[in-house]
Amino acid sequence: RSTINLAAFRDSAVVNATLAGVLSGRFMPMGGGVAIVDGHGELVGGAAFSGAAAEIDHEIIVEAVQVAGLAILD
Repeated sequence: RSTINLAAFRDSAVVNATLAGVLSGRFMPMGGGVAIVDGHGELVGGAAFSGAAAEIDHEIIVEAVQVAGLAILD
């Protein structure tokens, strides 16, 4: 999923603490990351952009993936 959809978790201390414990701190619910799929809908990787507000980061990475001829799994 696109990490922008996980942004709601950012404001939940209980969810953040649970995820941090379960995933040993390897999860940060912030916008700007996407899962990339090819023309057949197959997952082929992921990409992220960071540096602005989460919504802008998301727009930038989606545009970059589309310019590369791929799509995102939303």
